[in-house]
Amino acid sequence: QITGEPANPYLNLKVRRDHLIDDALVELELIALGNPKDLKKQLVVEFLGEQGIDEGGLSKEFFQLVVEQIFNPDYGMFIYQEDTRTVWFNSTSFENEAQFTLIGIVLGLAIYNNIILAVNFPMVVYRKLMGCRGSFADLEDFNPAVSNSLKSMLSYQESDMEDVFTQTFQISYKDVFGNTMTHDLKPN
Repeated sequence: QITGEPANPYLNLKVRRDHLIDDALVELELIALGNPKDLKKQLVVEFLGEQGIDEGGLSKEFFQLVVEQIFNPDYGMFIYQEDTRTVWFNSTSFENEAQFTLIGIVLGLAIYNNIILAVNFPMVVYRKLMGCRGSFADLEDFNPAVSNSLKSMLSYQESDMEDVFTQTFQISYKDVFGNTMTHDLKPN
């Protein structure tokens, strides 16, 4: 505006369909580092090599395609939890921190651009985003089986707890290849 050129009121994003995540990551990372205020502009998406003017439809399609790819279990960034029908961060993901940052930027852009996306996180994620601490009640929403087991242990009054609950003081989870990984908890 100082040089006499009007400021662009839009955040223009040019991506290739077949490299959607990579292109979005590079472009949004450059914008976030160079001029983060641009992330608060209305998003206009252009799919390279395609005709079309974004009047809202292409942006919505962009968000839906990104979410569909990123939250796909084959992509490996998130794990779908059948019992709660929510997604959780995959602790054994091969993706780097920048990929997770992209997800945050994309979800923030969707909110800012009034795009509703089908992303089902447990409530504890939203609590953390609001600066609140997780609680035992959040565990029930996140993982009912573990919550119920802990409640049973806390309410058990008999002296044979070790025999009844047979806890190993280990944690197990599956890696991206389906192998069970087991780690001992800290002593005492």
